[in-house]
Amino acid sequence: MNWARNIGHRPEKLNATDIVSQADQARRETAQRFLKGLARHEAKQETAARRDVLWGKFLHARVHAEARQSAHFAEGLQAAARHRQGTIARLTELGTRLRQAVQSQLRRARPIIDRARADVRAQIYSKAYESMSQLAERDEESHGARPKATRRRRLGMHL
Repeated sequence: MNWARNIGHRPEKLNATDIVSQADQARRETAQRFLKGLARHEAKQETAARRDVLWGKFLHARVHAEARQSAHFAEGLQAAARHRQGTIARLTELGTRLRQAVQSQLRRARPIIDRARADVRAQIYSKAYESMSQLAERDEESHGARPKATRRRRLGMHL
């Protein structure tokens, strides 16, 4: 019972959300780099327009090479995102299984807990009744005998 309660009080670890946020951050950084590269490319194109044709061809080839490298990088990011999606799905399924296992263990333990609670409650009531009876006897000895109905009401036994 104690381990089940302890598991319930532990904070949930958000590894899956961390993975998703990392993938999202990588996607944002890639987009920012792409836009910066595109801005540089446009600036270079303006400069190349002023220069001769040969310079423009070299620049064009270099931009295409950079674009191919960026495409490979983007493919790698997509593969990582797909891998992380699978990890997130497995973690979600694991969380569901763990919750079901804990609930089934609690369902099995519930009758034992209820019986123990009832036993403790009976012991407490029994001790309280004994204490009240002793107090009533002392009171009866010091003040004389009272009718039983009054004593029962005083002890809370009139129901």
